Parts: sequence; C-alpha cells; structure tokens
Amino acid sequence: MLKVENANAFLEELDVQRIKHLELHVKILKDHLERYSQASGLDAINYIKSQIDLFEREVKIRKDFPNIKSEAD
Repeated sequence: MLKVENANAFLEELDVQRIKHLELHVKILKDHLERYSQASGLDAINYIKSQIDLFEREVKIRKDFPNIKSEAD
C-alpha cells in the first residue's frame, strides 16, 4: 500500500479549495440572477436557483462534516 506523507494536510487543502470554488460559483450565479433574471426564461432561472442550492448545500456539508481520517492502515 502506498503511503503519502502529509496526506491529511493535502486532503484538507483540497477541501478548502473546493469550498472556495463553490462559494465563488454561488456568488457568480447570484450575480447573474440579479443582472439577467428579467431577460432569462423561467426554466433557466429555476436551473440556476437549483444549482445555487446544491452548491450551498455542499459547502455546508463540507464545513460541518470535514473528512474524518483514521490512523488505521
């Protein structure tokens, strides 16, 4: 089995980067809704809102339940 030194730190950094990217996407989508919602169709608006909800849910999960790492193996 391959062991990597500082694997936990690497995985934590990936989580932090993912959260930052998700938060950025949420900001972009919310800005898009504010600017272009009047020119967009209802299906597009609903899709963007659902994406925002999904991204916000993932951010909350990642912040509330960080990966639990075991020392086994």
